[in-house]
Amino acid sequence: MIALATSVAKLMLTNVTTFATPDVSLTALTAAAARLQAAYNNRKNGDVGRVEYKNAAEALDVLLHSQATYVNGIAKGNSAIIVLSGFTATSNDKVKKTKTDAPGPVLTITPGGGVLDLGIKKVKDAASYIFIIFVGVVGEVIVGDNYVRTTTDAIIVTKGKLSEIVTGLKIGTTVTVLALTQNAGGISAAGPATTKLIN
Repeated sequence: MIALATSVAKLMLTNVTTFATPDVSLTALTAAAARLQAAYNNRKNGDVGRVEYKNAAEALDVLLHSQATYVNGIAKGNSAIIVLSGFTATSNDKVKKTKTDAPGPVLTITPGGGVLDLGIKKVKDAASYIFIIFVGVVGEVIVGDNYVRTTTDAIIVTKGKLSEIVTGLKIGTTVTVLALTQNAGGISAAGPATTKLIN
């Protein structure tokens, strides 16, 4: 931080026509950097030294943020102008991760006793799988950014793996099963439904 403040003060002074009226005077920025350097050298000398080091660091941080805001306003996104100030040009644009494709149909096996084995083929970039089991009436699946709900009663397995087992289903019931994938980009659309009679 000391090196950054010193560099900013030096380069903004060199480019005074571009940065004619900085929010933080270059004298104040240089003095704050010198204060932090002295506090750093004295930081091991008891509580007073530690407190002064903390205060000096916070004060310089505030000044650098103010100066960065000023430079950003002058530069209007022009990275060459930002570099002239001694700051590093960066982007605030965050690359949003993309959702994965919808999965294929769920493979279902009913070994007996009200048990349902679920299996699905791996989907590229999926972190986990969501299985929805409608018992009887099939409803609509509503997908939000980070949630899934249904318009009728259903069993929902979240953060599922490629293979899951659901127990306690009523023998003789027909279930409809579908799956979705999930990753940092969100939740995919639902895959095709599979119907199975529980035995």
